[in-house]
Amino acid sequence: MGCLAFARHFYAAPAKAEPHTYRAETDPGRFRAGPGDAAIRLKRFGATDVTGSQSDDGSYLNVRFPDQLSEPERRNLKNEIAQLPGTIKVDLCPVSECG
Repeated sequence: MGCLAFARHFYAAPAKAEPHTYRAETDPGRFRAGPGDAAIRLKRFGATDVTGSQSDDGSYLNVRFPDQLSEPERRNLKNEIAQLPGTIKVDLCPVSECG
């Protein structure tokens, strides 16, 4: 009697990655020289990294936060970002764009 072997391969899709960056659309050139005092202010609300960027698509402030930041803390951070001068709107940045 021959030996019959069955091999099954299971591929688990990775869990959908959650965004951990808020992207604020800002007035053109607002953070061209860097986030400055905004970074210090936002770190008090849980931000771990704050960077400004500008492209043909617009000017942005990217604000990273840790996974363990609670939902209320995330809301507070988002509200604080929205209060920065020159901020137009704040949304979570997709992982595909902001990592």
